[in-house]
Amino acid sequence: KQKSAYERKECDWSSDVCSSDLAPRPRRRRRYIAGPIAGLMIPPRILLVEDDPAIARTAAFALEREGMATEHVLLLGAARESLARAGAAALVLDVGLPDGSGLDFCRELRQHASWRTLPVLMLSARGEEIDRVLGLEMGADDYLTKPFSPRELVARVRALLRRALLTPAAPPASTTPAFELDRSE
Repeated sequence: KQKSAYERKECDWSSDVCSSDLAPRPRRRRRYIAGPIAGLMIPPRILLVEDDPAIARTAAFALEREGMATEHVLLLGAARESLARAGAAALVLDVGLPDGSGLDFCRELRQHASWRTLPVLMLSARGEEIDRVLGLEMGADDYLTKPFSPRELVARVRALLRRALLTPAAPPASTTPAFELDRSE
């Protein structure tokens, strides 16, 4: 059997074309993190809340290239509506938004029973230690400062999704006490 140019390592992996036979480079298979539904793999839905269009385009492009479905909204009100309407597998949230603070919205999510376990990645231009600590203390699962690498963003979102899938849902609170006092003696 004759080896292909890729097997002979004659390809320039930085381009889409092999030098030896000008065959297009094979595309990477999309890896979806969500499980099969009715035999289909459903891409995880990422809600991106960012008011800067350039940053939003970059983040959405990077996430979609890795097989994730993204929805971009500019305001917290639109984020609330989107979560109520369609949910999300993870949330990428800017700290400074025109209609409120991403920190306050994150704290609000953590108090809401339906969204308590939603993975949240905070994006912020504020990179001081106190700002990162505050973001994590307010309920964010991860914190990324601007400017950021799109690859790092994707890697962090993937890690959040992996942890969310591995973490079992908390059992419902029982009304039966865990123990009883025996006062008969």
